[in-house]
Amino acid sequence: KLSGGTTVSATMFLAYHAGINVFVTGGIGGVHHEGELSMDISADLEELGKIPVMVVCAGVKSILDIGRTLEYLETKGVTVMTYGDNYTFPAFFTPESNVESPYIVSSPKEAALVLDASKRLEIDSGLIVAVPIPKKMAASGKLLNDAIETALINAKAEGISGKSITPYILRNVNLLTKGESLKANIALIKNNAKIGSRIASEYASIQMNKPLLSRAKENYKIEASYSSIERTRPVVIGASIVDNFARANFIDKSDDTHPGKIRQFFGGVGRNIAECLARLGCSPFFVSVLGDDLQGKLLLDYCMQAGLDVTGIEMLRHGFRTATYSALTDETEEILMAVGDMDINEQISSNLLKKYEKHLASAPIICIDGNISEDAINYILRISAEHNVPVWFEPTTVSKAPKIFASKYWKTCSYASPNLSELLSMCEYRDKDFTSILPRREELSSIDSKINFVTKSIQLLQLPWQFVIVTLGADGVLLVQDSSRYDSTPKKAPASRVNQSSAMVTHFPVISPPEGPVKIANVTGSGDSLAGGMIAGLLKGYDVDTSVKIGLQCAFLTIQSFNPVSEYITPDYLKNKEQQ
Repeated sequence: KLSGGTTVSATMFLAYHAGINVFVTGGIGGVHHEGELSMDISADLEELGKIPVMVVCAGVKSILDIGRTLEYLETKGVTVMTYGDNYTFPAFFTPESNVESPYIVSSPKEAALVLDASKRLEIDSGLIVAVPIPKKMAASGKLLNDAIETALINAKAEGISGKSITPYILRNVNLLTKGESLKANIALIKNNAKIGSRIASEYASIQMNKPLLSRAKENYKIEASYSSIERTRPVVIGASIVDNFARANFIDKSDDTHPGKIRQFFGGVGRNIAECLARLGCSPFFVSVLGDDLQGKLLLDYCMQAGLDVTGIEMLRHGFRTATYSALTDETEEILMAVGDMDINEQISSNLLKKYEKHLASAPIICIDGNISEDAINYILRISAEHNVPVWFEPTTVSKAPKIFASKYWKTCSYASPNLSELLSMCEYRDKDFTSILPRREELSSIDSKINFVTKSIQLLQLPWQFVIVTLGADGVLLVQDSSRYDSTPKKAPASRVNQSSAMVTHFPVISPPEGPVKIANVTGSGDSLAGGMIAGLLKGYDVDTSVKIGLQCAFLTIQSFNPVSEYITPDYLKNKEQQ
């Protein structure tokens, strides 16, 4: 077996990406003696200048030039503090040097408060807390200085330089002090760990006493994954829902508790679309509401882990509960009963959205789901009309699909993605007589019959929208466009394209891998992934047909995942125009 370790610079890098804010080491590297000639400067100092992590140490290794090291750290904008009440900077093996410390902190809580302030101010450089070794554990100053001087002379005589010089000098110092430096090294590591853990504990307490959303907003940074998305960001407005599915095994008909499996997911149509866009690198601005309860905190944490910007999520108090959906199914996954506690979504209103008007007005596209209030939909469509921003409407359910028509601005909507049932509901809302001339649902067994149904529905609705994408489950999707405005010329023709009057209907089958059928794990978020993938394709500048293929690829990945949006969706799916 092999053992290994990482340098301070490497550990800072790993700690930052693991979400660790405080780590402990023995001593940091620095500027070597005669560094102004050799330019031998530790990479630790470079990383301290650009990674916002607090490093608790016993100061700079005493074999280095402490004064020049502190000057270099000041240039890099690193906050350097000595722990205690002594302004003398520690010298690793000994508690004091002849160099003054820039600042002091007298307690773990004070150090934690400095770290908290640095995070809130979004300072990108690191912090050093130099902990003097207790005097009773320190090595003799004169003995160490003599040993270091001798080791430096020997290193120069033997031509030792670069990365080899530090281990050479430490090894020689240990030999010359007859092990006293090693004992001091072990003692200071233990002391640093004690102080560092107390600082970390105090910092955690400070964070826990803040509202969860405040912590999330302080720690979140947006990182766009590709450069073609402009300064403006797509906006998604919709529900965030905790989904519970209980599959019962009805062994008998008694009133006893039935065995089964219970699964919990963090979904919501708007949230799922926003996550898909985030995974594709589009940096969406997501607006939603949660209750200030355990479910809301868990859902918010999940959003952050998925890479979503949570600054537009409002956590509501005063008795508001996070939206929850609970379904009971039998062994075949058929839903027997479902209960939805969705009242909180009505709080997504025009009053809440006014603070985000600049985001809406400058967005390349706004996506809304049918869970939000009619008041909010009307406000969004008005902003869309005033600023010429396209809107994508995801109906969500049969009962919510007609909401779009409650706004006098409904014609400004550009895209919609209903399923067959939701499309029928939209027709019935517009005119109950519509349904008398539509094909009956039981007649919709073939693709041709579904194309006929969708074509007549769109013609009856007289939608002025750019296109409607109708989802068919296992049969794929139908893309409906106004043939007079159609200008897409894909290199590979889809399965079928039918012109009926002014509506052109294109059928795209689901993805069929050459190796055969895939195991379906979950279908609840596949339609949302389809919408998210299509929107990302349009933002990337692809034509509608290619965007549909991107959406189908995202849906294909999601049905194989137990998560509402597949963790395997990445920006790579936007790199090639020809999607298989």
